[in-house]
Amino acid sequence: MVTIQQVSHLSPRYETYQPYAGTLINYIHQYAPQAEILIQETWAYPEDCPRYGDPHYAGLKNPQTMHQNVQAAYRQLSADSGLRLIPVGDAFQSELSSSHPIRLHNKADIHANFNGEYLGAAMFYEMIFHERPNAFVPPGVTKENAARLRKAAHDAVAKAANACSK
Repeated sequence: MVTIQQVSHLSPRYETYQPYAGTLINYIHQYAPQAEILIQETWAYPEDCPRYGDPHYAGLKNPQTMHQNVQAAYRQLSADSGLRLIPVGDAFQSELSSSHPIRLHNKADIHANFNGEYLGAAMFYEMIFHERPNAFVPPGVTKENAARLRKAAHDAVAKAANACSK
């Protein structure tokens, strides 16, 4: 199994994916023909990220717009390549849009904290093994958050599977 993704600040712009993604996918098929390639969808930056509005990160306006553009770009890559998508960004957005969101990013940073890492890992597990992860809770994540994040992962994977079957 091999996973690929675009660098986060370019993820909202599909034109930055090609021809590089195609070249990488062809390379993997050539040198590891038995490997399944999965695409990991990245996530929008948190509301308090200083990169929004920075001219070096053109097009990054706010988390909602960033997520919509990231989602569209990754869906396009998945459709163009015929590869399965792990919709981690969708699960992040769903959790961060909830009434009492769990913080998934490091403080004012773009990277996942322990909760965000756990959410992503739960999604990978379910996508790869086609079953829900067990109740393991690593240090840095509460039992309550772990249960909620496993459910968020399951819901995002199920929603993506339903969208693909239509």
